[in-house]
Amino acid sequence: MTDFADFSIENSTFTFRVNDGLKEQFAKLCKAQRISPSAALKLYMEDCLSEGYIRSSQNGQRSRANSRFGS
Repeated sequence: MTDFADFSIENSTFTFRVNDGLKEQFAKLCKAQRISPSAALKLYMEDCLSEGYIRSSQNGQRSRANSRFGS
């Protein structure tokens, strides 16, 4: 299990490009859930590390994360 106490200090940025429509729809979803898009992405990253795989709806399968990140 990953200790997320090490991740409590936010000292880095993560910049990437996405399609405008994807960004807009994600922002709407986050707003409906009362969470910022950045907070939602952080939670997703923590879940991936905790579970040891990256969830994907693209192919219905789970991609194993590098073994140093979990199971």
